Amino acid sequence: MWKPDILPNAGIRAKLFATIFGMFLLLFTGMLYIGMKNSQSALIEQKSQDMSALVGRTGQYLDIYVQNISSSLYSIINSEGFFTGSPEQVRQILRRHLNANPTVLSQLYYIQGNDVIASDALVYEIIGNPNLRQLYEQAMKNPELILWSKPYYSPLLAGNTVAFSLLARDPGQTVQGLVIAEINLSQLSGQLSTIFAEQDQTFVVLNEYGDMLSYEKQSSFIPFEKNSYPQQIKAGFVTALSGLSNGIRHLGGEFQGKLAARSNNNRLSWPIIALTDESVFQTSAARLQRQFAILGAISLLPLLAFTWIISRAFTRPIKLLALQMDRVRGDRLMAPVRSIERRDEIGQLARSYDSLMTRIHELMKQQLQTESRKKQMELKMLMSQIRPHFLYNTLNSIGNLARQNRNHDVEETIRSLILLLTFSIDKKEDQVTLGEELVTLEAYVQIQNIRYGNKISFVVEVPEEDKRYLVPKLVLQPIVENAIFHGLARQTAGTLTVRSLAYDRMLSLFVIDDGEGLDVERVRGLLARAREQAPPEARQGFSSMGLANIQERIRLLHGEPYGLFFEPQPSSGAEIEVRLPLISVR
Repeated sequence: MWKPDILPNAGIRAKLFATIFGMFLLLFTGMLYIGMKNSQSALIEQKSQDMSALVGRTGQYLDIYVQNISSSLYSIINSEGFFTGSPEQVRQILRRHLNANPTVLSQLYYIQGNDVIASDALVYEIIGNPNLRQLYEQAMKNPELILWSKPYYSPLLAGNTVAFSLLARDPGQTVQGLVIAEINLSQLSGQLSTIFAEQDQTFVVLNEYGDMLSYEKQSSFIPFEKNSYPQQIKAGFVTALSGLSNGIRHLGGEFQGKLAARSNNNRLSWPIIALTDESVFQTSAARLQRQFAILGAISLLPLLAFTWIISRAFTRPIKLLALQMDRVRGDRLMAPVRSIERRDEIGQLARSYDSLMTRIHELMKQQLQTESRKKQMELKMLMSQIRPHFLYNTLNSIGNLARQNRNHDVEETIRSLILLLTFSIDKKEDQVTLGEELVTLEAYVQIQNIRYGNKISFVVEVPEEDKRYLVPKLVLQPIVENAIFHGLARQTAGTLTVRSLAYDRMLSLFVIDDGEGLDVERVRGLLARAREQAPPEARQGFSSMGLANIQERIRLLHGEPYGLFFEPQPSSGAEIEVRLPLISVR
């Protein structure tokens, strides 16, 4: 026997929540607490050790790196003949030390007064290096130290560098000049990347001012600016890293979810930061999943029992509604839905189903009306393929040509008429290729030229690839007819142009004439009224279809976005655009 629903005024979601929530609240609260605490402990313990070790190894590598630079600078100054040799001998000393330590040094310079000796003299003379003079002035203010600069762009490296400089003192301790060594930061980044290889981590090296020196360019853990070349790290990310203190830290804000280990325990006091994403901590995640699996298995049986009882209570009204839906089929498609008096989601579903069936009925009526209108348009086409007046004028023109012994024109006009009759009567397809439509259009214009004395120049500007698209049959002929009768017939000469443009799944056909012009607003009004009533009995042409009938036919075939569009011309002439969907021949 059916029992009353608990919480009869509440929705299904509320009923399920109230029943299940109490049972699982205590269970999952304890499970989540234990799992998260264990996961957090494992995360901090494991990653802190790994990241701190990598940062320490990176600091040791930097110390060795700087020691090599320092040794190279002192070795250059102490080289035999450095102070007494010619500029070319000094350059050879620089190149010898550069070749001896290519993984550390990229360029060497010796500045003596206003003279600069570069290890690569040819490139330096061509490109130069505007940063050397500033480095020289800074070194003179700190004569007792090996100095290093902020990162700057080096034209010789075509990239960023950091320069280390040492004053060159002769045996009498007199300052003779300044030795400068530029390093390749990209090369340094590649060397440091080997330390972090296959560690699910990456690194960033800053200087004491927070400037970016080195980082792993291929890392997915570092956020880069979009569409930047060369690739740049987000400025906010660098700011966040420079503000960290030493130790293990969690990033916040838009960079939340990343873990950083920072240390500046190296000879240069440069902050070295190891980075990783918290989502890669598979060990802790696996431990958490095992705990969830154990607790889930313990709670599985009571969960199944309670779920079965609750689902049975709430699925019966849904089954009743489903039975009503099953009865609606075939001739009973519009059978009314028996109302279910409920104020929850089941009642709402029943009312929505009733509204759906009502909408289906309305759409079926609209479909029947559309099909009826299409049949009427097709009937008009079949009943008025040939206008007797057009045939009379064409045959009369042929007779005149025959009396004038213009046999070539007679043959050409007869061929054009046969082509028009064949295309209009024999072709049963409602859509033809644009190429076929243009051939028929040329035949029509040829007949009209015979009638009006060859004063119409017909120009077709249609690419070959556009001629394969499908268009409604005789869609352009009424427009051309309108342009001839109302725009060009009373002129001594005129040009009629047909163009095409295919773009964005749209085919636009343009019929342009330089005749007397077109009352755009009047034509738009006629087309607007044609949507509300039968097409007006305006001037008809060869196919007995005026502009309104063309508009109606396109809209019936393809919908509202397509049809005829008119743009006013600044002086004379007319331009009509026919918009169609881009359909290729299959």
